[in-house]
Amino acid sequence: MSRDPLDDMRRWLTAEAGDDPSADGAFREVFRLLPRLGPSAVFADRAVEALRARLPRPETSLWERVWLRPVTGLCLVLTGLAVLGATSALQIPRVSYLVGTWVTAVTSGASFLGRAFDAGLSVWELCGKLAEAARAVVATPTGSLVIAGNGLLALAAFCGLRRLLSPREEMISW
Repeated sequence: MSRDPLDDMRRWLTAEAGDDPSADGAFREVFRLLPRLGPSAVFADRAVEALRARLPRPETSLWERVWLRPVTGLCLVLTGLAVLGATSALQIPRVSYLVGTWVTAVTSGASFLGRAFDAGLSVWELCGKLAEAARAVVATPTGSLVIAGNGLLALAAFCGLRRLLSPREEMISW
């Protein structure tokens, strides 16, 4: 523990280079003068509350309202009918296994379809938002000027490439 922080740093670098086990202690000595600060509990609580207020609440999508819920309901009704039929006929061994397998298949299928269509719809929503942002940019005079400039630049590049790539008389051998 010297008074000079550079001595502490040199000692740490030497210990670290030699794979000395005391390197961690030497590293702590380099930064011993720095105060250990952390956020107060009040700040952490306020930050968490602000984050909770900003998180979107899950809303039901059109897909969930129109198709997914009725399909899930139909699968549950079919499950009930399968249980009723299996318990009344009792000729099938291991009825509970079959019913459990059916319920697992129905719930996992409904869950998979919900996730798949939700992801697909969110991608289309993102594309729609990007298109709205692009429409807003293009509607400004600056955006129109940039697009026109890009068009002219593309036309000049096309003409230049066509000229460079066109066959010349001296390059053609008869």
